[in-house]
Amino acid sequence: MADRWAPDAVKAALNGLSPKEIDRHSVSISCATEVARNMGASDEEMIMVAGFAGGMGLSGAACGALSAAIWMKSLALYRKESKKVSLKNPSLKNIFETFYKTTGSKIRCDAITGMDFNTLDDHTNFIRNGGCDSLLKVLAKS
Repeated sequence: MADRWAPDAVKAALNGLSPKEIDRHSVSISCATEVARNMGASDEEMIMVAGFAGGMGLSGAACGALSAAIWMKSLALYRKESKKVSLKNPSLKNIFETFYKTTGSKIRCDAITGMDFNTLDDHTNFIRNGGCDSLLKVLAKS
């Protein structure tokens, strides 16, 4: 999968670093970046979680929004408490409980959405059209 996406990633990086004006309407969004944004993420933090989208690199595996919520909450806890963060932490446990309740205990992106995303545009369009909207909102609040 990495071999298939690497040329696109390099092209996107080169385009992103070019001095030309960017068409803001063509910017990709994802479940992971939206949860992170709604949890107060910086642009850099949103970029860091972007690869979780569609189930780790659009693989359909574990939910990228859940991954982003756990990462953001863990980062906040680490910054606040300056110590090792455990998944047994009540804040993280709450994220899992909320997620399982909302998804009916489904964890795979493809099972939750009923879709396989083949491109970033497919996933972006799904999110822009309200896909997983209620899940993204509850994760951002948990």
